[in-house]
Amino acid sequence: MKTTSRAILIFIGVCTLCTSPQLCGAAQSQRGSSGPKTPPDAKRPSTSSTVTVPVPLQDAVDSYVRRDYATAFKKWLALAERGNAFAQSWVASSYFAGRGVEPNEAEALKWLRAAAEQGDTSSMETLGVQLLVRDRQESDKWKKASETTKVSQKVTRENEEAASLFRAAAAQGNAVAQEVLGDLYSSGRGVPEDNAQAALWYRKAADSGNASAQSSLGSFYENGYGVPQSDSEALYWYRKAADAGFADAQAFVGEYYEKGKGVQKSLAEALKWYRRAAEGGYYLAYHNLGDIYANADGVPIDLAEAERSYQMYEEACQRRGATTSLALNIFYRGVAKRYKEGASLPKNPSEAIRWYRKAADKGDTLAQNALGEIYQKGDGVQREIWLKQKSGIAGLLSREIHRLASGLAVSTRL
Repeated sequence: MKTTSRAILIFIGVCTLCTSPQLCGAAQSQRGSSGPKTPPDAKRPSTSSTVTVPVPLQDAVDSYVRRDYATAFKKWLALAERGNAFAQSWVASSYFAGRGVEPNEAEALKWLRAAAEQGDTSSMETLGVQLLVRDRQESDKWKKASETTKVSQKVTRENEEAASLFRAAAAQGNAVAQEVLGDLYSSGRGVPEDNAQAALWYRKAADSGNASAQSSLGSFYENGYGVPQSDSEALYWYRKAADAGFADAQAFVGEYYEKGKGVQKSLAEALKWYRRAAEGGYYLAYHNLGDIYANADGVPIDLAEAERSYQMYEEACQRRGATTSLALNIFYRGVAKRYKEGASLPKNPSEAIRWYRKAADKGDTLAQNALGEIYQKGDGVQREIWLKQKSGIAGLLSREIHRLASGLAVSTRL
């Protein structure tokens, strides 16, 4: 499966973490065991044979193409619990995207791992990307596993069955099924991997007004997958999806304005689209808002708004069951350093300490160390704290800084 700058993956018709996961995405406005059990020499079964479809799978697909996502999720989950790898990957995607169920990244990773452990290459690859910022060693393991099995992995009967069902619905003009068929061609699940065919089915769905497919087609134009690379075409399709209220695409439009890709650069327009995306549920856009308010040239620096945006981002991560984000601590430390050095903010040692303390209060060891270096220049209690920290007494600095230094007047020598 080919991943894009938007996201971490295209996964069964549902955008995951994010930037057009597709992680769409991890993307910053960007558009996430013992190894595989599939034998490396497994032969690919013929796709021309007649496929007999079990009724439960048929029911799940029928519910999905009717956009009854809650019912579809329940049926996929029942199949997943019986060991159907295709259904397990679909359940994972639903948890990532919050489609038919509340988003929960811990549950998503659990089901993604279950599918990967059955030898599903697409799930292996996706798991490797999703784990990149969580567990680098396990991430590398799954990436290598997907590369090992990618060429020889059989198209499982489960994948073939699902693909045949979606193809039948797509041929009848169902836009949801057309989008999913595009996803299947993009990832090579149940059909040969073919980005040109993926783009063809995305376009059919996009022409029918499917906003998610419009966004996927925009991603293909942005990256030149199955179509000639074109920022203007990418922006055209992103904008159509954004105007229809698709939050992921609104973030991608914001990125195009922020970077001046295919359009004149405008941070004011970027902020507008990022704000719409965030309010529409694309939580990664809060991170983009924070970055612009904290750093960007061309708009006034607004630290209060930046802090609020990063807080909203972290709260969204927690609601989704995601690993605690470091975005807020990085922001706090960055502001503190700028006040300390007088870089883009007036030099102000007192403000530097105040912002370092914000991160230290959240257990950030880098901020604690920075405070220790500042207190080294002080006297009395300040220097005592620094000496104790340097002696390696576990946890002392994070406690002592707040207990002893909270009422301490900052020395004028700072």
